[in-house]
Amino acid sequence: MLENYNKVVIEGTKKEAKKAMDQLVKDTKETAPKRRGKYKRAISSKKIWENSLGIEYAWYVKGSEYRLSHLLENGHATRNGGRTKAFHFIKNATDPIIDSYIKAVEDICKNG
Repeated sequence: MLENYNKVVIEGTKKEAKKAMDQLVKDTKETAPKRRGKYKRAISSKKIWENSLGIEYAWYVKGSEYRLSHLLENGHATRNGGRTKAFHFIKNATDPIIDSYIKAVEDICKNG
């Protein structure tokens, strides 16, 4: 009985992790600052590892555009001594997704 419960919980959390990562990629592509469009097209995710106990995904930006993530999220200094605006599009996308992921995993554990 416990082995079956364990299997249901692990498979459910793996599915929820995939859904959450897909939603994160979609949301960050929609809310990313649009200047040239290359950055938005380069946003992606990949599976880092998977075993019988879990799975791990990583959100990332492909190619040379990865350098912009930190600057866009946090702002940066300009040549004339000022600062650029921070967009916080990654944080704004992750916060609700993490909350919904936690609720979904709790439901899986309760109903598994």
